[in-house]
Amino acid sequence: MLLGHMVGIVHSFLLN
Repeated sequence: MLLGHMVGIVHSFLLN
């Protein structure tokens, strides 16, 4: 749950 959220944020940051 929390891991998925963090992964999504990190992925968005990397994409940006």
